Amino acid sequence: MMKKRSMRVVRYYEHGGPEVLRVEEVPLPEPGSGQLRLRTEIVGASFVDTTVRSGTSPLGTGELPGSPHGEVVGVVDGIGAGADRAAMGRRLAALVRADAYADFVVADLNWAAPVPSTVSPDDSTVLAMAAPCAMLSLSIGGLRPGDTVLVHGAAGSTGHLTVQLARPSAQARSSEPRARTPNASCCSHWEPTPQWCWTGTGPRGFEQLLPAAST
Repeated sequence: MMKKRSMRVVRYYEHGGPEVLRVEEVPLPEPGSGQLRLRTEIVGASFVDTTVRSGTSPLGTGELPGSPHGEVVGVVDGIGAGADRAAMGRRLAALVRADAYADFVVADLNWAAPVPSTVSPDDSTVLAMAAPCAMLSLSIGGLRPGDTVLVHGAAGSTGHLTVQLARPSAQARSSEPRARTPNASCCSHWEPTPQWCWTGTGPRGFEQLLPAAST
């Protein structure tokens, strides 16, 4: 009988700091309907994940035992029923809700994004969550050519991408000095005071204002 393949996965059985994480050997997961299995190359971890693990998250801590979730970049090596078989062998970025810290992960096809060959695996982790959030923020606001957008706190991954995505259609301004990028022209300032806003836009103001909470 052929031995079933196994892999390493990180889980925890109590809330706390990094010391509660345990590496276990488990059978390789099989993708279900509409799912893909990725051979993990890199996993993006967020601050929210650490609060869930520590038991301090206002969003809830979930049940124990628990496992971190995260933005996983990897190569498709398994395809479930109903998923496009053309995805086999492609590098994708996907949001994984459980057992994200593993040699192999299973992700829903709807939560996977192709990774361009020009983008490194570590940079492409933003394609799973931060990039869609940035696009959605601008889309909800009805961004139009010529609009002026204020991104308050663009040093984070979502805000940083929001400035770059807004730039082709709008004049993007950021209140965060570290938001300067080679792909986006923005005016930076520590605090968007009324005088600073008036200098940049005049009486018209901003068509969109994205607070730090949304970026």
